[in-house]
Amino acid sequence: CRFANANCANANANCLPLCAEAMISRRASHKLVDGRHAYCHVVIHRTEQRKDSRQRTHSVYLVRLLAHIGEFPSPDTFYELRYSSLERLHQQLRASRPRLRLPELPRARRLGNQHPSYVEQMSAALQDYLRRLLEGWLRLYAEFDGFIMLMHAVHAAQQAEEPLELPP
Repeated sequence: CRFANANCANANANCLPLCAEAMISRRASHKLVDGRHAYCHVVIHRTEQRKDSRQRTHSVYLVRLLAHIGEFPSPDTFYELRYSSLERLHQQLRASRPRLRLPELPRARRLGNQHPSYVEQMSAALQDYLRRLLEGWLRLYAEFDGFIMLMHAVHAAQQAEEPLELPP
């Protein structure tokens, strides 16, 4: 199964609910799970330029989480995040999780923000921001399943164009 570890006994299409539940309930942070070290990494694979309904160009960052239990959202999809979504997340985390040590969010510039060199710099800066956010999350909560749910929530809110609701 692509949603669980390599030892998944449910290696068929019907296992998705079981493995997704196992993925969320598993708690690990730099300890051994199934004889392997637990890990989670944030990677921005690439950036795409897209147009919104008013034909304005914006950057979309294609993010994937790589963990010992699998790739999220899946091996063949990405969290498609815009800077504005990450900015909203940052503000909500600051308000709702005061104990979480937040890294500084890179500042976006208004003019020239679609120039290839700037997009490349911003992509690297946002990857570093997400990596540091994950590190802070692990220090405070000692698990990364909540961080995975957080990334799902940011992506889902952006896709539905709804306000972001953080998981508990």
